[in-house]
Amino acid sequence: MDSGVYFVENLTLQAWVLSVWPHLLNRRQRIRGGTTRCYVIDGSRLAVQIARASAWMAGASVEKLTFSLVSLRDESGLQIRLRITHEGLVQVQQDAVAEPVFQELARGGLLKDRLPTFLAKSIADLSVSDRSTTWRALVLTEVSNWKVRQEEQNKVATLFLENRPWLKVIQHYASQRNVTIIPIPPALNLRAALRRRIPANIIGALRFLRYSRSNWRLWSFDRRASRGPGEIAASKTEEPLQESGDAVQGSRPRVAVEHMGQLNLKHLERHSELFFWQKSALSGSDVLVTFANPNAPLDEETWDQLREQGMAAVVLHPGATTIPDAPVFTHHHRNSRTPSGKAPVMGYGLESKWLRNQIADYHRLRDYWTDLFATHNVKVFVTWYTNDKSHCVIADALQALGGVTAVYQRSIESLPSTTTTVDADILFGSSPSGAEVERISNSVIRYHVATGYLGDHRFALLRHQAQTMRQTLQQRGAKYLLAFFDENTGDDGRWINGHHWTQENYAFLLEKVLSEPQLGLLLKPKAPNTLRRRLGPVAALLERAEATGRCYVYEASGKGQGWYPPAAAALAADIAIHGHMCSASAGIDAALAGVPTLLLDREGWPVSQFYQLGVGRVVFQDWERLWESCQQHWSTPGGIPGFGDWSPMLEELDPFRDGRAAERMGTYIQWLLQGFEAGLDRETVMADAAERYCGIWGTDKITQVNVTQVDKGVKAPYESRRH
Repeated sequence: MDSGVYFVENLTLQAWVLSVWPHLLNRRQRIRGGTTRCYVIDGSRLAVQIARASAWMAGASVEKLTFSLVSLRDESGLQIRLRITHEGLVQVQQDAVAEPVFQELARGGLLKDRLPTFLAKSIADLSVSDRSTTWRALVLTEVSNWKVRQEEQNKVATLFLENRPWLKVIQHYASQRNVTIIPIPPALNLRAALRRRIPANIIGALRFLRYSRSNWRLWSFDRRASRGPGEIAASKTEEPLQESGDAVQGSRPRVAVEHMGQLNLKHLERHSELFFWQKSALSGSDVLVTFANPNAPLDEETWDQLREQGMAAVVLHPGATTIPDAPVFTHHHRNSRTPSGKAPVMGYGLESKWLRNQIADYHRLRDYWTDLFATHNVKVFVTWYTNDKSHCVIADALQALGGVTAVYQRSIESLPSTTTTVDADILFGSSPSGAEVERISNSVIRYHVATGYLGDHRFALLRHQAQTMRQTLQQRGAKYLLAFFDENTGDDGRWINGHHWTQENYAFLLEKVLSEPQLGLLLKPKAPNTLRRRLGPVAALLERAEATGRCYVYEASGKGQGWYPPAAAALAADIAIHGHMCSASAGIDAALAGVPTLLLDREGWPVSQFYQLGVGRVVFQDWERLWESCQQHWSTPGGIPGFGDWSPMLEELDPFRDGRAAERMGTYIQWLLQGFEAGLDRETVMADAAERYCGIWGTDKITQVNVTQVDKGVKAPYESRRH
């Protein structure tokens, strides 16, 4: 039965005139009476106006659909956004990989190394800004189903979705949710079309021109990079930081680390990309720091920190430096060390075209990273970022040069997800139990190394500072102290947690500070730089609360996330509260620091393992009940037994809990580097490091994940590793 409820992903004039309007007219001829509702997700103002003016001819009404993804739940109460991430994308990814066009490549032996994982992660891309992703299609499917259920219709919806690869599997997913998908031509994306057709070297030149204020500096960098070792003049120091291009050919093996705005080499109590180096015997000359983010450039302060430690640096993006003499890497395609990216994919469909483009991207990126690693003699690459496909390319490039890629667990994932699938040589995780989550997530990890919680060395360093902060708030009258951690939010609340979420959370707590003269509040936002803007009108409440002297915000940060870990606030408080259940890492940080910690699940994720800690003791679903429990806890002599107690789960989260996790990781990386310095091959280097680690910490601390065939570093095709 036709419900008469329609949804349009992106309303353009072409989509309205050629697709949507004719369909609505045809429906009116078939079904007399009633009004058809047509909801528009996105669309140009002109197209929406014309649609509204002409919709009466089809007996339809056209209106923009307003929704907040974080507030949408399915029939069982699960938040739709989280269910898509942990369930929907898994289903669609598996169905897409099983399609003939994909399997034909696999059977032909054309999907080698980590290319299968690269492609699979591309299917599950979580990009919010890209309208063509599978993820967005699943979100719109669920939103359509939710809206129809909300209006108590017959639970059938029709979605006009822009045509995209893997539409067949998306339609199958939608049919299971009583949503019919009608494909329409995608709106022209001129920028994407040009990027696809313009050669990579031209794109690089255009990017260079975009940062024209630095052109005179960057051209000089390029000339320096082409000189011989004896011709490079140091402008600030003779330290290794000045090495660039061919100057480092033949140097000792190095560890490369990405800079993302959290260096803090002298502040061991803060977040740092080099936390493992801080707790190891690695020297500064062992490290190469890369700069690719214009929002976290190599500036004078960062340069001074690196120079003092004798570390090398290289800039990978023309906008990622403010230093005139910083070494900039220029990739010359004529020095290609990898095979051609020509993709032998047959067919002319969207999936075939998509596969050809993705495979070409893989080879282009692999060539770039191979050139970079060979130029700077990188033998170990360390990163935490595995949410997209890039780490697969990096790992293959380094493996071809005999090196090793090591990933560390920055966020503890308790549930499997396609977005966190890892395909790397080594993963440093908190606990052996994490290996099972990785197995179900289809990760391929040669050595899953359990180190303990990698931030635990900061706890002891933060205690004195936390005690001082606690006394400061107590002097202003605070008797009971709460610490609160939040996650970041976005401007468009349709696709991620919107600012209203942050505003509601902060408003509740700030009003309590203003009405309860014995309450102190320590706020540790994930993104402090943007907090006050995101708070909007609630920022005035924050200023009033701060004026009492009983409210403090940890605002020290780099270009992105805050520098201080959650434990900085937790250790100064009586009770810590993390405002999210799906990403509980901040709560874990506080709990492992020994502070009673509560989790607030306003989003709706009851499948989380943390519910096992007890609703009403650790887990709460609304602010009012959480606050009432806190008051009861404070008024009870000795407190409520088990309130905020994570002890039943601490062993699973971290079997060590000794403050030495970063030391274990740093030592492991040092062993790898020592092996390469001794001239050993990568397989021997990794095996020796694993054997040494097991000898000290136990054989149960290293696990192989989905490694079914290893023959000279070449793994089995994707379909043979699926479970």
